[in-house]
Amino acid sequence: MTRLMRFLIGVLVAAFMAAGLVAQPVMAQDKASAAKAAKADKGKATQREVFENEKVRIVELLYKPGDESATVERPARVILALKGGTLMGTYADGTSDKIQFKAGGAQYFAATPAFKFKNVGKTEVRLYTVDLK
Repeated sequence: MTRLMRFLIGVLVAAFMAAGLVAQPVMAQDKASAAKAAKADKGKATQREVFENEKVRIVELLYKPGDESATVERPARVILALKGGTLMGTYADGTSDKIQFKAGGAQYFAATPAFKFKNVGKTEVRLYTVDLK
């Protein structure tokens, strides 16, 4: 019986080691592709959906200095600033508005026509937007 147990343990150990050797290159490939995707989006604001249901959509936005968002129409929303800074909103007709966000502050914005934000400050700006549906 002990020979059988030793054999089974030896097979299991070998299987786990083989699985570890196979999984390690796959994880390295995932990290490399994620790094490549991050470099491809340089200059673009980072956006991560936090929550969505039939009434609201919550998105975390990160603007590094010089980053800008896509030009899209935006619904009525509340913006909470986790890290404050200055963003420039530029509309399709060429007009623009500078908006100052203070860390910990919240602002309400009515629905707006298509525009894009650009971080014109020297600091990183991190916002949570609560889009009202």
